[in-house]
Amino acid sequence: MINTSKAIVLAYWQAMQTNDFYQASLCLSEDFECYWPQSSELIRGRENFTKINTHYPANGPWTFTIRSLLADSNNQVVSDGTIHASTIKANNYLNSPP
Repeated sequence: MINTSKAIVLAYWQAMQTNDFYQASLCLSEDFECYWPQSSELIRGRENFTKINTHYPANGPWTFTIRSLLADSNNQVVSDGTIHASTIKANNYLNSPP
């Protein structure tokens, strides 16, 4: 059983590296919320986290590079890394483009 914040964050990034978003969601709290500022989306809960990441229009698997992971004696954890993902963009024009 994972019992430290650092171990939970490590397990999360390991699951994300395999693109197993369901397994990654198990590292999140039941009332998890994530805000994507670029699209103003608010993702609430594990199930929605799994769905949005599974159905995100990516072109191939996502990869994650964690540069550092710091934890203190109060179980506060900060991870720093990079996400590499190619997306698929689709345009739907109601009229012909200019």
